Amino acid sequence: HILASLWYVIGDFGKAIGEQNWIDVGSFDQESVGYRYVTSLHWSLTQFTPASMDVQPHNTTERTFAVMVLVFGLVLFSSFVSSITNSMTQLRSLSDNQSKQFWLLRRYLSQRQISKQLTFRVLRYAEYACKEQQDLVDESRVWILNLLSDKLRGELSYEVSFSCLMQHPLFDHASTIACATMHELSRTGALNLQSLAKGDVLFHAGSRSTQMHIVDCGVLRYTKIGHYENSDTEVGTGDWLAEPALWTHWLHLGQIYAGSESKVVTIE
Repeated sequence: HILASLWYVIGDFGKAIGEQNWIDVGSFDQESVGYRYVTSLHWSLTQFTPASMDVQPHNTTERTFAVMVLVFGLVLFSSFVSSITNSMTQLRSLSDNQSKQFWLLRRYLSQRQISKQLTFRVLRYAEYACKEQQDLVDESRVWILNLLSDKLRGELSYEVSFSCLMQHPLFDHASTIACATMHELSRTGALNLQSLAKGDVLFHAGSRSTQMHIVDCGVLRYTKIGHYENSDTEVGTGDWLAEPALWTHWLHLGQIYAGSESKVVTIE
């Protein structure tokens, strides 16, 4: 738009001082203002593409402006192509490195005669972890985070890792009236984010419980061990387990394992 407007102003200026200009040569002065603007816009677009049109510069000012636009377009287009090339090279390099790592992992598991079931679980979780790493920006890449104050960094880390605590009424209320205390709990290690592969057991029946668990993402399956039959319950995102462990001595009455790749927040 800016280039089109300048091109028209230059042509109109040449017409005002009596020089030959693109408006008079093309008889555009007989057309509407809208048509003249679209023609100027068309000309400006052709300077950045291989396309052509019948509008050409007809005086020194117009030709100088056209040359400047061409140089600007050349630099801009070169930068654009260069950035795309660099991005494609980086993606190809990452893909090659990842493929090599998976090849090495499969060779490692094969050479050590790991069972097919465990090999499948390892490869499945590795693929899940790699995909998650590609989808999310890793904190280590954002070096500017190191410039944040300790308090601000703590608040950010708390919301990134432990936002699922807001699903529980107690911790939701505590975050409202005593957010500094909740941030301190995450800093001192009382709150932890644990990753689980499909099939990983979080706890067994009969084991002593010292932690409460809140599911951040994924699906867990809880099996209560009874005298006559076992009951299987699905535990999803936002659900919590073993809350009495925070207030009293507690033994787990069942076992729970990951039904899919999951993340669980543990509260000591």
